[in-house]
Amino acid sequence: MKIYLADLKKEQGNYISYHYLADSKTVKLESTGFCLEEPVTLHVSAAYNGRDLFINGNFKTRLNTVCSRCLSEFSIPLEGDFQEKFNHQKKSEGQEMDSEESYFQGDAFDVKALLQEVLFLSLPLKPLCSSHCRGLCPVCGSNLNLEDCRCEAADVDPRLEDLKKFFEK
Repeated sequence: MKIYLADLKKEQGNYISYHYLADSKTVKLESTGFCLEEPVTLHVSAAYNGRDLFINGNFKTRLNTVCSRCLSEFSIPLEGDFQEKFNHQKKSEGQEMDSEESYFQGDAFDVKALLQEVLFLSLPLKPLCSSHCRGLCPVCGSNLNLEDCRCEAADVDPRLEDLKKFFEK
């Protein structure tokens, strides 16, 4: 999954399109709680002006994960667009690097790390199986999407029990 600068130099300033399929061996999501259900389809357009590499792209995949409310496994689609600019830092240059810019070295740009970063940034923080997910009962642990539990609901916070007694008088 590399973009070679030699190809881009021939078309100086013009965008060249690339298409990739990345599987679970390429994209590492183990530590995130997500796993790939299908390979990531990645479409990238790249241009090089002699100093900067411009990359526009989009990705699409399907992930398996666990709902953060009811702990049921489910599948979600994930897709997104991105635009990045990388400064080509030649090995002989001794100038200081600006912390605001992204750099790369060599005659090729590896798209794998960029794809990994874009996927991580696109993952939902609290994945939900449904926007109407009722979660688990805090008393018995029943999945409230599947059944209603018969637990007695404590309506009042114990710290406010005295206030409840005041209003009952």
